[in-house]
Amino acid sequence: MLANILQTAKVNHRRLPHDSELAQSIKVLARGHQDAIWDRKQIASEARSLLRQYYPAVLDTFDDLTTMGARVVLHLAATPSAAASLRPSAVAAALRK
Repeated sequence: MLANILQTAKVNHRRLPHDSELAQSIKVLARGHQDAIWDRKQIASEARSLLRQYYPAVLDTFDDLTTMGARVVLHLAATPSAAASLRPSAVAAALRK
């Protein structure tokens, strides 16, 4: 009985129509978008791991390293010593720009 339930017969299944060229293009674009999202998350995770060892104050300041503000501040204050000499007005000007 169980063998009959698990058995697949061609007569019980119909062929699916082929995807149009537009549908295939959408599949390719969606897959590329998903890959880009996964890559971004992986890079952010790796950066968070490295910053945890080297520059933990950044992780206390920014929850999400992928925001424009976090990237601007990390560009200005790439090292803890650079952050110590950075003026708040310089950070504000860079964030406005």
